Amino acid sequence: MTSEHIKLSKAEIIYSQKNLLESTIDLLKITKKYKEYQNLRKNELAMKILLKNKIESLQDSLALLDKLLPKTSHDIENISAEKKYLAREKMDLEDEIESIRKKLSMLR
Repeated sequence: MTSEHIKLSKAEIIYSQKNLLESTIDLLKITKKYKEYQNLRKNELAMKILLKNKIESLQDSLALLDKLLPKTSHDIENISAEKKYLAREKMDLEDEIESIRKKLSMLR
């Protein structure tokens, strides 16, 4: 095979060189962004690992605190049931007061 050469005009040479340089710039920008992305991913992974370690430490501290604190005989469910009963009772009283006020307003 023989190599063939073609003659390019000055405008074609400048256009080709300009396109080549612009492509090179674009590739360098892409490479720069990719490296920034890799650094961000590394930082994200490091922060996730740190967060996981902190959460595990807090869980251990809470477990230790749970062991150290005295146990009570009160059930949380009973307390919440009592609060609901008191709230219902309060609403019943408010309803009664409102009905008495309506009766008084009708008498006037």
